[in-house]
Amino acid sequence: MTQDPPITRYSSLEPSPLGDIPKGWEVESFSDHLKAFRGLSDKGKGLCGEGDGLPMHNLNSIYKGGGYKHEGIKYYAGDHKDKHVLKAGDMIITNTEQGNQYRLIGYAAIVPKCFGDSGLFSQHIYRITPKKSSPLTRHFLYYLFNTYRWHKMIAG
Repeated sequence: MTQDPPITRYSSLEPSPLGDIPKGWEVESFSDHLKAFRGLSDKGKGLCGEGDGLPMHNLNSIYKGGGYKHEGIKYYAGDHKDKHVLKAGDMIITNTEQGNQYRLIGYAAIVPKCFGDSGLFSQHIYRITPKKSSPLTRHFLYYLFNTYRWHKMIAG
């Protein structure tokens, strides 16, 4: 009676800048797959009350651990550029921290529809958009960015 060969994960490995990787795989950077846009620097001048301006998603719009924090919304009626406009369903990610404990940086949220079709985002937030040529989806990235491992890597 012959025994089946052991099951291996990969037929072979080959060297790469990251170390050995499965043969046929490629090393790519996020810039090959994503576009990142930094938000509006408002300095508080255009802030206003609800109904007097556009909703402005900001650092307080994302929970520690990820997800959208509705009570963090602000409103803005000042000047802005088209690149600072986002729409419901866009993904945003924090690019800074409120303190030195690294509880918030790198976490993501999906902009909810309850604030309307469009709004703005502050300088402490990036809007992340997968490139059309990328197999990565917004939802895959959302879950990736909200993993503990990703957060620790970004916080480092």
